[in-house]
Amino acid sequence: MKRHYLLLKVLCLTLVGSILASSTAYAAETKTKIDNMGNNTVAITGIVEPTIVSADVTLTGAFAIKPNETDAAQRFISPTMKVVNTSVVPLKVTAVSLKHVNESPAVVSNTKYTDEQWKTLGVTETQSNIALGLLGANITPFWFADEAAQKPTNLLDLKSGQELDMTLQAKHGLSWAKGKQLDYELVFELEMVE
Repeated sequence: MKRHYLLLKVLCLTLVGSILASSTAYAAETKTKIDNMGNNTVAITGIVEPTIVSADVTLTGAFAIKPNETDAAQRFISPTMKVVNTSVVPLKVTAVSLKHVNESPAVVSNTKYTDEQWKTLGVTETQSNIALGLLGANITPFWFADEAAQKPTNLLDLKSGQELDMTLQAKHGLSWAKGKQLDYELVFELEMVE
């Protein structure tokens, strides 16, 4: 009986010791110094966790080009892309790049051709060039440069909980020999406002 009681006591002490040793403590470390005059100085060390940057961003989108549409405003149909700041701090939203994937037309400057020239491009130029940019209520209309010359562009500082809705804008030729899927990668950068 004494043996069981002693074993139980040892197990309880071991359990309490392991709980105390494994628990995380966030208390600040303190050191006390007393000088010759009897003054007491306490050094305090604190720990700060990093702020987590988080946002909900549209991951996919699809646009349509309807070259046979007589209303020029209806020839390019764009999705709405969203960036929602879910962080506790403001975020700087930057458009880093928009580049073609595989056999899709390369992104070129919107000034590569005049508006009249865009309408009269032949098949080869139509299928190898497209100008793309971003529109939004809170941002200045923005066009991407030629893919090799693209530079990050700050679009907006987004407050905590604020949402940014954007659509694509485009300039393109009308001479599509056949229907095809076009693929692009749009890169945004989100960082805390300095």
